[in-house]
Order: sequence, then structure tokens, then C-alpha cells
Amino acid sequence: MNKYIKGFLSLILITIFSSCIKDYVSNTETFLINNTNHVIEIYPYTGGFTDPNSKIIIYPNERISVYKDNVWGKSLKPNYGTLLQPYDSVVIAFDTIYRVAHRSFRDSATLCSKCIAFSSNRNISNEESYIETVTKNHKKYLQGYYEYIFTEDDYNFARQ
Repeated sequence: MNKYIKGFLSLILITIFSSCIKDYVSNTETFLINNTNHVIEIYPYTGGFTDPNSKIIIYPNERISVYKDNVWGKSLKPNYGTLLQPYDSVVIAFDTIYRVAHRSFRDSATLCSKCIAFSSNRNISNEESYIETVTKNHKKYLQGYYEYIFTEDDYNFARQ
């Protein structure tokens, strides 16, 4: 009789484990890369003030991780640019002297001499400005990262 109970329990366990449906899981990380010879400071700005708790400093030729997430579904999104969209803008300072504002999608119609519109592929808030790289794409798992790269052209624009 023990033989039949063990067989029945084994059958139930096999049925339970084989009928489990795993959801798709995605793992993503966002990096900011400073390909300049200047220190970059990033200040999210809203309601007339910068948010000092969200300030990021990137040293010359440095690559830093600013966001990691594990999400359900087959998508690497969101990335760091999405997290910046609730702000009015993001102020980017080079060597604490030269500044440029990256406008949010709500504010992109406002023009100024040192602003980058949300629609620009150089806007840090625009998630389309990030380079997406998939490192693993399995049946139920997606892994990858995003990169936003600051260049000497960004510095020269801020310096003008």
C-alpha cells in the first residue's frame, strides 16, 4: 500500500510542478557615461528648486549605474530617463560653471538659449536618448541595460 501512496504523491507533485506557468521577467540597469574631461553634475529641477537628494556627480571618463529594476514582462523599460520625466527639467552642470537645462515633455515648448527640448535625442529625460543593449534573451528571461553618453559636444553647447 505504501508503494501506491508514494506513486500517487509523486504523480501529484509532477503534475503541480509541470503545470506551473512562469511569468516573463526582465532585468534592466541604466548607466550614465561621462566621455568628457569635465565633472558633470545632474540636478532634477521642479517648482523653482533643484532636488539635492537626487543630485548625481559623474567624474571624467566614468560610467555609473543610476537605476536598476526587475520587471514582469518582456521589456527592459523603464530607464532612468523615465524617472526624470515628472520633474520640470534637469539641470546639467559641467565643472559647476557651465549649465544647460534639459526640458521635460511638459515644458518642451518653452525656448531658452541653454535648453535642450524633450524631443531632442540629447535630452536626458527622453527615454529614446538612451542606447538599449540586450545581453540575454531567453525563453522566460530578458536582461539588458541602457546607456546615456555625455560627449564633448554637450560640454561645448553648455559653454557657448
